[in-house]
Amino acid sequence: MGGRAAWLNRIQEELENYNKQQSEHQFIWHAHDLPGFGADGDGHISSFHNWLKAVQDEYENLRRANPDARFVIFGHSLGGVIATNLYEIHEGDALILSVPGFKGAAATFNPWFVARVLVTYFLSSRSLITMPTPKTLKQGMIRGKLYTGDPTDEDTYKTKAVSANLLWQILQLGKHTERNLGRLRRTQVLLLQVAEDPVVDNAAQDAMFALLNPASSTKLAIPGALHDWPLYDIVAETVPKIVGWVLENQVRL
Repeated sequence: MGGRAAWLNRIQEELENYNKQQSEHQFIWHAHDLPGFGADGDGHISSFHNWLKAVQDEYENLRRANPDARFVIFGHSLGGVIATNLYEIHEGDALILSVPGFKGAAATFNPWFVARVLVTYFLSSRSLITMPTPKTLKQGMIRGKLYTGDPTDEDTYKTKAVSANLLWQILQLGKHTERNLGRLRRTQVLLLQVAEDPVVDNAAQDAMFALLNPASSTKLAIPGALHDWPLYDIVAETVPKIVGWVLENQVRL
């Protein structure tokens, strides 16, 4: 989740290609910028409940406009954490958590960075903090092809500098996640994971995944991918796997 979330356009393109190849199952992709991010974002948010309400409202509006459709909520990174904590996911709808940031990778979000966030928060909560960027996001090897430079370098999506309070709200949201997982035991959940992710902690993902209902949860590794895999060519081979999972679980958009 994350209409203008342009960085997810490649997923939309792959779904449109799938729709052209068959007519039985048609996928309609709707992406929405989170408050604080995107074209109109300023890198600040007052409460994580603003994210939850914005996404829940959009979800409910879409359901009312499309009463016969089944919905799959896709959340990437922070969006995955927000999706996990939504106030309600209706029966029959499903959830895809793409590299959810339940906890930051220690090598990137180290104690010094966390301490700086806390000090800045207590001094001036609206002050902007530049997010750390792992080297593997600047120059990564994906299936033998070298990618130099991250497409988000120009901060088009307002993710590189965010307020201390926004980061504080992420920490607060994380505290809510574990106790909310019980509400997902009847929801079909797909976890997308990248090996040795330098941005988020895979062990925290595994721990959260273990609390889900094994009968309704699936884990899918994206080999050779970077954290922000939807920006790269690997999306072309990942989306069909996602589609396969959706259809196998009889969930259709």
